[in-house]
Amino acid sequence: MAFVLTLMYVGITLVSPGAFPDFIATLRPNLIIGLFASVAGIFYLGRAKLGELPETYLGLGLLFSSVLSMAATGWFGGALTTLLGFGPIIIIFFFIAVSCTNLLRVKLLVVVMALVGFFILAQCYFADSTGNFMSPYLLTENVGEPGNLSVLTRYRGIGVLSDPNDLAQLLVTTIPLLFLWWRKGHFASNLLFTIIPAGVLATGIYLTHSRGGAIALVAIILFGFKDKLGFFGSGVVAASALGALLALNVGGGRGLDQDDGGRVGLWSTGLTTLKSHPILGVGPGNFINFSGTSQTAHNSFILGLVELGAIGYFFWLGMIVAAWFGLTAMIPRRKPKTDDTLNTLPHRAYMRGSRPALAGAPQLTQPAVGMRMLSASSTPALSVAEAAPIGLGNPAPAHQYAWQQALDENIPVPPEELGAAARIVRISFVGLLVSGFFLSRTYAASLYIMLGTALALKKMIVPRPAPDVSKLMKKIFIACFATLLFLYLFVRFNGSAGR
Repeated sequence: MAFVLTLMYVGITLVSPGAFPDFIATLRPNLIIGLFASVAGIFYLGRAKLGELPETYLGLGLLFSSVLSMAATGWFGGALTTLLGFGPIIIIFFFIAVSCTNLLRVKLLVVVMALVGFFILAQCYFADSTGNFMSPYLLTENVGEPGNLSVLTRYRGIGVLSDPNDLAQLLVTTIPLLFLWWRKGHFASNLLFTIIPAGVLATGIYLTHSRGGAIALVAIILFGFKDKLGFFGSGVVAASALGALLALNVGGGRGLDQDDGGRVGLWSTGLTTLKSHPILGVGPGNFINFSGTSQTAHNSFILGLVELGAIGYFFWLGMIVAAWFGLTAMIPRRKPKTDDTLNTLPHRAYMRGSRPALAGAPQLTQPAVGMRMLSASSTPALSVAEAAPIGLGNPAPAHQYAWQQALDENIPVPPEELGAAARIVRISFVGLLVSGFFLSRTYAASLYIMLGTALALKKMIVPRPAPDVSKLMKKIFIACFATLLFLYLFVRFNGSAGR
């Protein structure tokens, strides 16, 4: 029940209650479902053991520090507004971490994200094709030089996706995740459930005319193909994609390197503001009061530093660092040989403790999704250690309740499958972070969906290794210092920073 409510909450949050008829929107369905999901999630907290994971405290610390940053400005009413505004976004992270207990649930979450993208793009296309430029799903703006202006129409959602850049970030994040449904040797299903949907979402990114989204798309192509083609081959593919985007005028008349909004100047302003508010920042949403142009930072890292201060930025970046290195630990460092073991965290844990622990456990009389049943002449009862993985979407035909079991029970995930899933999620993170470098999306729902997904995968390691908190803290401190230094040097040596 908690998982179904989580999917509903994520879907409604992304689509926005405003997309529903007025009599439904006035009932605040996202709030109602969020409350029910919270109650249902209480029953899973003990099993999830989130208290053993540092990511839990980083998430809570981020929420608390964001409220504290606003309270430090002297506007205590704003602190409550921050809690009510940011709380529903960050709670997505906890909902997903608690309820996504197996790969099927993660894949169904991806389906919801893709369906949201399809729904919004359909609304945008309908409004665009009928000439309804007053639709909330379309944003029109003037581009070009004075005296030679043209009107640019950009696709967008409503609510948390009301900016075309927000929609582009969601779409670029979802595209790699579609490959969780990929099954080797199944051309028809791969075409129908992965290739075509990815093409539709990529087209949607183009129609948002988001330059940050376009650059992020090139980044996931570069990062996604490097294991198959190497850096040179993936670079060629990425360069070809970039050339195609430029030829198609993805910026809508704005060059990919055109700093038409004074972006670097805003970054410089942000770093200057940080000097006077280094610890607690200026409070979420208050950067525009210091920019002098009523514009935000156009950089998620700058925005986090300025609005949350050093304390809040530590928690925010810490969640990203923990997710990144957690995923990296699950990915094979080299291709496995027939008689070799995978040098990954889940495989080492699986080999070290999973098999002995399962030896005395009750055997599975019915195979679960992700496990292939032995032939009829084989032993009828299978242990998890004896079962072999198969691709999702091809459950064992002998078990008609496989999908229901996957929704209701925790299913041990073979380390090979977990490593492959972690690689795909990390590619998605690349797109998310690259787009975030050019967009102010510190509090975007897409980020916390991905953070929750990364933690959900980490929780699937059986047995779960004890976290090395001190090592993680060192990585976070290094990342905080490195990002601050990089941003300072970038602004310092960029020619437009002084203009």
